[in-house]
Amino acid sequence: MLLSRLFAIIGLGIALYSLLFHGLTDVAFLSADEPRYAAIGRDMAATGDWITPRLNGQPWFEKPPLLYWLTAASWTVGLRDELAARLPVALLSAAFLIFFFFRLRRDFGHAPALASASILATSIGWIAFSNVAVTDLPLAVFFSAAMLLALPASPGAAERPPPLATGVLLGLAMLAKGLVPVVLCLPALYFCRRHWRHLLAIAALATAVFLPWFLAATAQHGAEPFRELILKHHLSRFFGGDIHHERPVWFYVPILLGGLLPWTPALVCLRPRAGVGHGWTDPRLQYLAAWALFGLLFFSASTNKLPGYLLPVLPPIAALVGIRSHESLAHNRPLRLAIAAMLPLLVLSAQVLPDALTDGLTRAPLQPRNMALMAASAAGAFVSPPYTVAALALWAKLTVYPVIDAQLGARRLWNEIKPRAAETCIEWIGRDWRYGLDYYAQPPLPDCATQQRPLALTGENGVRPAVRPSGSSAPDGSHTTPLPE
Repeated sequence: MLLSRLFAIIGLGIALYSLLFHGLTDVAFLSADEPRYAAIGRDMAATGDWITPRLNGQPWFEKPPLLYWLTAASWTVGLRDELAARLPVALLSAAFLIFFFFRLRRDFGHAPALASASILATSIGWIAFSNVAVTDLPLAVFFSAAMLLALPASPGAAERPPPLATGVLLGLAMLAKGLVPVVLCLPALYFCRRHWRHLLAIAALATAVFLPWFLAATAQHGAEPFRELILKHHLSRFFGGDIHHERPVWFYVPILLGGLLPWTPALVCLRPRAGVGHGWTDPRLQYLAAWALFGLLFFSASTNKLPGYLLPVLPPIAALVGIRSHESLAHNRPLRLAIAAMLPLLVLSAQVLPDALTDGLTRAPLQPRNMALMAASAAGAFVSPPYTVAALALWAKLTVYPVIDAQLGARRLWNEIKPRAAETCIEWIGRDWRYGLDYYAQPPLPDCATQQRPLALTGENGVRPAVRPSGSSAPDGSHTTPLPE
């Protein structure tokens, strides 16, 4: 018994490492957000100013400072660059998954809790955002932990007020992404409405966690934190289109279905049916459903939408699916086959991606050598989907990460430019490349419009930026000057 438990713990540890920790430094900072957030955290560690987030020396109040503090703390203990920014996020993810399991086990038993935690840990959405240094995962972790602490009592048990620790966690969620968790917790206020004294104490604690930073920033910069964080990046994001992330109201339906892969077929277990141990009359399931549905509707009503916004909805959905389907996952052959069929799709996506990045999606060939891996993934998923997903995540990181870094990573681009950096200016490159290059190039390369140099870096038509002689015609893919190795 002891030996089997030891092997189970070792197996879980290897799976968590494969999912969350392997390859954190194998890919340069991606998109515009990661290098910006990482640069702000690095600046905090260097200057010792933990109140004012600064990007390129200028105050930057688009987000509260929790993620920057985590990155800055990593720098102060000796971590650097991608590891300093991404490791805290991965650690938060791992800690929450452990808490998620034990919290659900207390209320629903070992098997439903293990199924729920396995579903969340191995869903594509959760894996993806656990490996990047953006604010969505910290928000989801602290907000979801607060909501789980406020879970109602089981049927027939005495009502219990939400613990005061809920307020601390809610305050940390606010430090991660502002006032969003205040709105998302409205279902909890309804279910806990009889314990209004506790709710007031929780609100006071959450305010006490968030407000000191906001007041300190306001004392230093006047109304700028309020204008930038609250008016622009809360109200304008929700009601207006000036942030340029406008999406249709149904945008999150495919995002949710894709983010739950490979567990999407298990959503069928949420339908009302007889013979299920935990029915929909259970107030705990009603609470989880209200949490998920309200979050989905709130984000869908927003004008501006990004995939990561939906992350706080994944924990309650994973809990509901795990609680309602843990027996079906073990004994329902059609459901297991449906879940197993999702894994070859993930393998196919991973094997197509490298060629799609270099030649375009329509030209990406299907590699027959991976047909065996697709078949093996389906067979493995039929036996144990969580461990199969963990193995595929490790395989994808080993095979796809190098290509992503080569094609989309500003770190490698900077290493190519570095020997001739003093001769190079930036004519035009996309914002993702610009923020990434600004992070790695210290000091950043100047714009050609303000400081003309012999070589110009340009990335028109969406291609990877390349250097050409300054003043020559804009490149069309054939007039670029390759950098020396």
